[in-house]
Amino acid sequence: MRLKRGSEYGIHGVLYLAMQPKDKTTLLNEVAEVLKIPKSYLSKIFQTYTKAGILKSFRGAKRGFALTRPPEKITLKELVESFEGKLLVEGCSLGRDDCPQNKHCSISKRLRKAQSAMDEVLEKTSLKDLMMNFKKI
Repeated sequence: MRLKRGSEYGIHGVLYLAMQPKDKTTLLNEVAEVLKIPKSYLSKIFQTYTKAGILKSFRGAKRGFALTRPPEKITLKELVESFEGKLLVEGCSLGRDDCPQNKHCSISKRLRKAQSAMDEVLEKTSLKDLMMNFKKI
């Protein structure tokens, strides 16, 4: 599986926010500068996460971003799917609706099994788990 660059940037950005002191609102400029991510691109990514309910944005004197929930309540699956969409393997892996093997295809069965394993790992991995194995920037 290859994530879009936006997903990779977004996960790192949210991880940076999670590593800040509790209740701190962090400026987009800070995150972009520290992680060396283009500010305009990170802004769009954070808007996506805000719409998904992962981040909250603040305007005015306390402007910036913060997590909506504790890091242990945000999963890697949620972060990936908020940006990438649902990760699904359905039907024929070659896109053939008329495939006579569709219900018994060994390729599609294996891909669904792989997806199930990946879903399980992404669902069981929280932002807190990622924080524990990440160096403080």
